[in-house]
Amino acid sequence: MMKLSVSINYLNYPNLAPRSKNTLTDLTFVQGSGTQTVLAADDFSGSGLTFSLLAGESLASIDPQSGLIAIRTDDAVSETQIIAQATNPHGSAKSAFIVTVLGKSGIGYWKIGNEFTVS
Repeated sequence: MMKLSVSINYLNYPNLAPRSKNTLTDLTFVQGSGTQTVLAADDFSGSGLTFSLLAGESLASIDPQSGLIAIRTDDAVSETQIIAQATNPHGSAKSAFIVTVLGKSGIGYWKIGNEFTVS
């Protein structure tokens, strides 16, 4: 009599579409503070992923292999949505966050309620 043993590892199952953990948080930077980065890849699960931006290209770019988003702070911008997408042959998932770049001022930056005021 032959004995057959089968095991399946679901964690590494290769035929799954990416999933978003939705853990990217809204960010605020100061104008001129240099390029800021966010590793969007950490917000997705799946194998064989490539990355792209669906929104926010005027403010940011993404490395398609690593999922690293580079955010420019050269200009002040109000709330701008950035949407990252992870794709593999089985589907795609997206995750979004808001970026604000506060303008420079000689005196300072003030936050009143949910609004930032630059004086």
